[in-house]
Amino acid sequence: HAPHTRVDKEVEFGHAANGITGLETALGVLLAAVDAGRLSLAAAIAALTTGPAALLGDRLGRTLGFVEGAPADLVVVDRSASWTVAPEALRTKGRNTPLLGMELPGRVLVTVAGGRVAYAADGPAD
Repeated sequence: HAPHTRVDKEVEFGHAANGITGLETALGVLLAAVDAGRLSLAAAIAALTTGPAALLGDRLGRTLGFVEGAPADLVVVDRSASWTVAPEALRTKGRNTPLLGMELPGRVLVTVAGGRVAYAADGPAD
């Protein structure tokens, strides 16, 4: 992951730094596919949770899933909410995305990583 600033991106195409913002829009894009009947909700959730965890779990020496006494990794989503992709709505340094102006379903309310609040929509994280 290498987010790039506007200066790195707003140049002639052949000189622009590679890549687009994708992580912040991934959930909304998958939920849009669910809403359109192109993907099941279970498949969308697996694509963002157990799928990557199965690939990385062993390499990181972590047990997959919720384990009593272990720190939690989880995301709380308001499935009834939506948001519009706009540069000011993105937290990454790189705000280059073909989705600008698109309304995406699902709003992340809280992200907990390693048992600590990493993101809270309506307030500061730890």
